[in-house]
Amino acid sequence: GLLLAIVGKPNVGKSSLFNALVGAARAIVTNVPGTTRDLVTEAIDIGGLRVTLVDTAGLRDATDQIEVEGVARARRTQAVADLTLVVLDRSQPLDEDDRRIISQTTDINRLIVSNKSDVPAAWVERGAAADAVPISATTTQGLDALRERILMALDVEELDERPEITNVRHVVLVERAHVAQHLLLDDDRP
Repeated sequence: GLLLAIVGKPNVGKSSLFNALVGAARAIVTNVPGTTRDLVTEAIDIGGLRVTLVDTAGLRDATDQIEVEGVARARRTQAVADLTLVVLDRSQPLDEDDRRIISQTTDINRLIVSNKSDVPAAWVERGAAADAVPISATTTQGLDALRERILMALDVEELDERPEITNVRHVVLVERAHVAQHLLLDDDRP
């Protein structure tokens, strides 16, 4: 599958977006900056495409040794991701940290996501953020449009017929069963 990294400064809703896309409360969500310190991953299906989603630590100048390592892991994940979702908090004015993250991701495959579209906006999408995908990770408003944009950014088309099995382990088990069935059929022949 493909690797999809969720990045942004602390408390913009990265973990909430991760949980919304996964469909379960896998990542811890609090209003305390620096809650996510390690990578949280989950394999999900987007339009029939297997994607490994990675929730990362908030990008900032951290002083705590554990958070420093979390930020370093976030940057390494972003460097190898097939697509990076840059999450901005639309309810707060853009600041220098937001602008730095936008600037640092211009040369990679990215989508800018303006989260918290369910509350009044503190800024208007323009410049690099003009093409931002507005969503609310809390209400899930805009997630279908985000999924479509993810498929477009990954340059793949949604499958007409979704595969029944997207888990690699399950595919291997089905293949083994298929081989075993053929072996049994061959043994039954005179």
